[in-house]
Amino acid sequence: MTDSLQHNITDHQPGERRLLDLKWADYTWPLLFLLSMAMMGLKFPLGYLLVPIILINRFRVDRYDFLIMLTIFFGGYGLIGEGTLPVKTWDLAFVASVIGALVYRKDQLVKNVLWLIVGYAVLLLFIASFSDERMMVQIRTIRGYLYFIYFVIPLIVFAGRTFNILVFFKKLMPYVICLCVFYVCDAFVFNGHILLPCTFSWTGDESVFYNPTLYGFATFPRIYPPGLFIAVLAVYPIVRLYRLCRWQFILFFMALGATRTFTVISGFLAEYVLSMPNLGKVVRYGVGVVVVLLAVYGLDAILPADNENGDSALRIYSSVQQVMNLEVAQDDEDIAELGSGRLGQAIPKIELVSEFNKELVGLGFLHPQLTTNTKYIIDNPFYNDQEKAEEVATGIEVEPLQVYVSCGFIGLIVHVLFFVATFLLIRKMPYSFYYLTVLFGLFWFGLGGFAQLNTADGLLICSLAYSLVILDNRNRKPQ
Repeated sequence: MTDSLQHNITDHQPGERRLLDLKWADYTWPLLFLLSMAMMGLKFPLGYLLVPIILINRFRVDRYDFLIMLTIFFGGYGLIGEGTLPVKTWDLAFVASVIGALVYRKDQLVKNVLWLIVGYAVLLLFIASFSDERMMVQIRTIRGYLYFIYFVIPLIVFAGRTFNILVFFKKLMPYVICLCVFYVCDAFVFNGHILLPCTFSWTGDESVFYNPTLYGFATFPRIYPPGLFIAVLAVYPIVRLYRLCRWQFILFFMALGATRTFTVISGFLAEYVLSMPNLGKVVRYGVGVVVVLLAVYGLDAILPADNENGDSALRIYSSVQQVMNLEVAQDDEDIAELGSGRLGQAIPKIELVSEFNKELVGLGFLHPQLTTNTKYIIDNPFYNDQEKAEEVATGIEVEPLQVYVSCGFIGLIVHVLFFVATFLLIRKMPYSFYYLTVLFGLFWFGLGGFAQLNTADGLLICSLAYSLVILDNRNRKPQ
């Protein structure tokens, strides 16, 4: 980074919002990396060569770029996924984090956070001991709750180096904009999974370079939202520090529209409002968001449904209707329709918790493939496809309900208190509220089963935001 750029960003005054004036050069490395990741996801050999080369280069030249790239690589986020490499990249992140936690020279705050994670893990293991499921199986699932330990990786990346959170924010923006372009291209240009090859495909086919998944031009496909999860880190700086150009706002909302995922769209809007600098703006913008959602809701209501499930075109009208229909629900089948059938996933599993009198400690941290105990295998009557009705009593796409089924009310309380405690440890630091807004956005996503706080894709982002606050505070201290 040039001295002039460092000075320009560092000179940014509190409360001042500047136009996000990115130059073409600012997009070079982000675009090259994201395209290389997409090639990896498509299993094109050149991608496997370019990604490590780019990571090594950025580690040597620009640690901000390296940290953002490393997090995207570990999380996959629709660019790569299971099967892209012989091992899961989030497992690599976990192993690297554990090793890093052992060798990193820790100050008292880092020690406190690590002890908090250890205590959290011990309590989850204790709760797991009340289940009949094998502990080795449960540990595989519990691991997903512990990815917050990734917070040590950014600390190691910037060990002995100056860190400025404003520089990080500016560096992050080209990645977010490029990923928005990827969504617009896949949904409205390619009509398939080309730039985000590892997002969910209704065909069930793997999108690879010699046989890409394309839907034709009869409809605009829904591109699932994992590639936009990283944008949760950008909402606060957009509200507090930058003024986006009109085309940037349009691009972002087109990308959100391509996901057609109401939980994610509303989550970004809710985080945007929460990030406002004062209560008056929170109220004004909150009212504005409600008005916009009502307008889009009305538009979606008159558009023709475009899928066999009967969901509305933008999936906003149909999602709201499911919630409203809960008031007139006559039985469990009506309730099961709520949230695109997510409660249909949950109802038989919650009933099983009550049947076994496990309300306090749950059924255990069951695994959808490795759990073989027949007492935890159910036939779910609420699935349209009854060939898939037999399943393990886990895999609920609503984070609080999944936590409850796994570890009961006690585990749910422990889960919530863990994140409350992480915030309390940094509450007096500048930008601690930034961490809170990211945490809130991810919690909202988790209500729809996206970027949950008990899975790697959510916790990698959450812990990165946490480490940014620590790093920025550390560099404010007298050296």
